[in-house]
Amino acid sequence: MLSQVSQDHLWLTGDCNSEIPIQDRGPECTWNSTAAGRPIYLLGDSLAGSLSEAILGAGEVLGRPVVAGTQGACPFINNEVHIDGRLDSECTGFVSESTSWLAQQPSTDVVISSSLGYLGLEAVDLVFPIGSQPTNKSVNKKKNYLDGLSYTVKLFTDAGHRVHVVLPPPGFPSTLNGNNAWYPSQCNTLQALTDIANCGETRPEDEVIAETTALYSEVTARVRAAGGSAIDYRAEVCNGGKCSTNVNNFWRYLDGTHISEQLAPLFTRYVK
Repeated sequence: MLSQVSQDHLWLTGDCNSEIPIQDRGPECTWNSTAAGRPIYLLGDSLAGSLSEAILGAGEVLGRPVVAGTQGACPFINNEVHIDGRLDSECTGFVSESTSWLAQQPSTDVVISSSLGYLGLEAVDLVFPIGSQPTNKSVNKKKNYLDGLSYTVKLFTDAGHRVHVVLPPPGFPSTLNGNNAWYPSQCNTLQALTDIANCGETRPEDEVIAETTALYSEVTARVRAAGGSAIDYRAEVCNGGKCSTNVNNFWRYLDGTHISEQLAPLFTRYVK
């Protein structure tokens, strides 16, 4: 079943990846819906979407439905998002309305994952608190991101929810450098038959650690201070001193940014 789900990109079904607040989404956005347990809410941008099969796998093991609340290019934090100086009202409204509704729901597990790449995009500005003056200075943008994330986590934990913030997976050079992103489809038939590693990408693990640890530590500290937990799965996709887009004949990544690896056992430990 999960292999078919992965091929169909379940999180892209219908309006499951959209600006529609989570409480207004159709039944197709609730997976494993006949399960009797408390729902697990999956919130965030496309990084959250790429975790959908893993969260669904955990929900099936635990007998719990999973509700999708993703919107591409929209960080699930209570910030105003401005793009090229214009307010992204769809993103801001989606997050605000969804958080307000979820804060009134019975206690359950909330999984949040959003890219940290917004911090490096000049066209994107993050404003906190909502209604404040926009600024695109990197130091203020990072502070606003962390403040907005802390606010969101605390809003949910104060409501009795268990909140799990999933840190992004290691990225790969072509994507990080703003060039054409790597995709498995770039692997031709001969490469696929002989050695998939020939058409993947690999990075030294110590390079990834040096690049990500400082910011990941800041995010983790703020999430924990707000009562949530941070899930860092770098170790799940890096081994033997290197991080790679694939291992043996298995693709770990959908592209240079989004994970595809089946991480259901990892999430089952957190949302049990």
